[in-house]
Amino acid sequence: MRPRATGTEVSRKAAIRIRIRRLDLGLTMKQLTQRLADIGCPLPESGVWKVESGYRANITVDEAVAFARVLRMPVERLLGPGPACLVCEDRPASGAACLNCGADGGR
Repeated sequence: MRPRATGTEVSRKAAIRIRIRRLDLGLTMKQLTQRLADIGCPLPESGVWKVESGYRANITVDEAVAFARVLRMPVERLLGPGPACLVCEDRPASGAACLNCGADGGR
């Protein structure tokens, strides 16, 4: 699922990066929610879904740090410049769709 076009480019890319990394680590949303709570950043499962899907355009600094910590990635990678999807760099091949971000290369 691609995020809605809300928030800033940074928010959109952070949402994609959170989802991609969660899936790469084999975590369910419920597991991610529990790990966030375990480090002192309680966020309901619906909140995680809203962040990942783009329905919640902004996250707090504390949430960004918590997501980065739980997902074992630098905050700079979560919020920094560059493509959201490191595999296709947001440009899938013609006729293909990126499984991470859903981008369609045939457009």
